[in-house]
Amino acid sequence: MIKCNINRLSGEKIYHLPFDKGYDKTIIAPAHGEFYAATVHQAESAGFRRTHKWTGA
Repeated sequence: MIKCNINRLSGEKIYHLPFDKGYDKTIIAPAHGEFYAATVHQAESAGFRRTHKWTGA
């Protein structure tokens, strides 16, 4: 599943794919508007962008 996360400080909407760096550390809080998406299209349609930290570097 794709994790759709909202930054608590900036409000920025970011999604994380299962193989992205930090995916396992990302906690989804539905009460804050975060959710699990089934597809990238679903995440992007909801206004989320891919994390910049997607590589292991």
